[in-house]
Amino acid sequence: MKPVEADRLEKAVERARQRVAPTREAPLDGQIERIVQLMADRQSKRERVAVKVGDRFLLVQAEEIIYASLTDDSINIVTSQLAGTSNFRTLDELQARLDPGIFWRVHRSHLVNINKVKEIVPWFSRNYILRMKDAKATEIPVSRAQTKRLREYLRL
Repeated sequence: MKPVEADRLEKAVERARQRVAPTREAPLDGQIERIVQLMADRQSKRERVAVKVGDRFLLVQAEEIIYASLTDDSINIVTSQLAGTSNFRTLDELQARLDPGIFWRVHRSHLVNINKVKEIVPWFSRNYILRMKDAKATEIPVSRAQTKRLREYLRL
């Protein structure tokens, strides 16, 4: 987000309040607080993530991440251009810094960018495997717990 000047923001909020009927003022306060909280949450999300490739750290845009997987006590991050390891210790830490509307924890060992899923392959017991848009067309299993969320999201 761009830097915000407090007095300009205050004036804009006041103009918004004046445009709404006085009888709806209390619900508006709640809505404004919710919008401010959403903006603050968005501020805490990272737009770029450091990925270690060889002995260098490269910064990649978060939306370029295709998936992250936990392998042998390290987190591997894959984009369309590179693959490397993350400096985060757990997938939970990485997930907390990424947009939850885009990055889904589909399995205890896998975090995927839902916008980078190429294909959803039905698997046994009504589960699925996600085929990702990386060069290897990596297949990532969806846990039973996340299968329901995926079905609801895709209306399957």
